[in-house]
Amino acid sequence: MGRPPGRRSADYDEKRDALALAMAEAVLAGREVSLAQLAESADVSVPTLKHYFGDREGALEAALAAAASLGAPHLDHLRRADEQAIRASLIGMLQYVVRGWSVGGVGELHAEALRHGLREPTLGPAYLGHVLEPMILAVEERLVRHAERGELTIDDARVAALALLGPLVLGLLHQRQLGGHRTRPLDEDAFLERLVDGFLAGYAAPSDSKKKPRR
Repeated sequence: MGRPPGRRSADYDEKRDALALAMAEAVLAGREVSLAQLAESADVSVPTLKHYFGDREGALEAALAAAASLGAPHLDHLRRADEQAIRASLIGMLQYVVRGWSVGGVGELHAEALRHGLREPTLGPAYLGHVLEPMILAVEERLVRHAERGELTIDDARVAALALLGPLVLGLLHQRQLGGHRTRPLDEDAFLERLVDGFLAGYAAPSDSKKKPRR
């Protein structure tokens, strides 16, 4: 006896998650994201993708959500404020972002999401909600922890996080995805140090208000 019309199979959610993950891997690899190409990356037909996701925008949003779930452990790393001095801690955090951008496919994820999200109204909020905003929030949490130790003076954690991440993301897009390393290469280590030093010039707490790091 067949399944009644409108009722999902028992493994519907499992299959949908597997398809979203396969598409996420394609996005992270920098492949094209037309519906046909997404279907090919997931090794299914276009009608199958439409069955599970409705249309290309639905499929791509699910892929972004799956890619974000793969990055959850890395966001946890960004949140942690270890016992290093504030400057070393922030430089280490930005170095971690740079490594993930190159090795973990984060750069391609941002590039593809920006490319489509800026011109497609449904994908812009998906990129913001699944990819960009969680990254900003993770950095906010780290900065707040440093502020709680008396190392930073922050009245708006989001503004502070954007001040630190904004130049880095622009610099990485310039150098990696847009090919700036060929036309005007950037010393990334020096860039990170100067970025953090500039940030601390505006946000470092007065030395007499700093607390000793917790043991």
